[in-house]
Amino acid sequence: MPKPVVSLMQLTGLLQGIVTNLLTELGHLGGGEDDLRILSNSQDPIVKRVAQTILMSLEKYDPPTLHKNWPEICQALRLGKPDPAIVWANALARPASRGGRRLAWTFQEFWSFREVHGPVPWSLLQQEAERGGQEQDSPNGKQMMVLFGAIEKFNLPYQEFFMPPVADYMMRRYVDNGTAEVLPDSIPEQIDVGKTVEWRGAEWIVVENRYGFGDDNLCIVPAECIAMDL
Repeated sequence: MPKPVVSLMQLTGLLQGIVTNLLTELGHLGGGEDDLRILSNSQDPIVKRVAQTILMSLEKYDPPTLHKNWPEICQALRLGKPDPAIVWANALARPASRGGRRLAWTFQEFWSFREVHGPVPWSLLQQEAERGGQEQDSPNGKQMMVLFGAIEKFNLPYQEFFMPPVADYMMRRYVDNGTAEVLPDSIPEQIDVGKTVEWRGAEWIVVENRYGFGDDNLCIVPAECIAMDL
């Protein structure tokens, strides 16, 4: 029985489809787009055409948004497996970066396509708040995790309180979030950041206390959103 004859053009088209589908995924997870751009100027017409086709596909591809899978990250850190350096690399990587997508491709258990609100390691929040404070020439970054962007970066929900006698004025001034309240008597004004408090039947972690700094506000985050032991 004679073998079917496949033309070079048909074979090229088949390979284009396979490689395009493959590199559309790999390219946006940190693949070699720079290498493809070099190949797109190749003297070989077939190589040039395939590279240009792949690049066109990549430009049209809208990769899904990646989020950290914090429960898996925290569990791995507690177990020490895999290597903590690898786990911290995933925890610190920016999801939209090429490096972040490479890590997500390799360590898929530490990433998610849905948003996960913690638990975020406490040391990571401190590190991020301290960096934000340094950028503003403030030595109080770790005491002001909301002000210096750590809570927002990890998209953690928080409750803000203002203390008397400035509470009424500050709440009128900052009505944009609509969630601020007067500090309840059950929460001490001078409580340290990192302490656990009870509010409305749940446990919360104090992540900011600006008592004596002028604004006199205090912020808490649900305890389940922060891994205090990491």
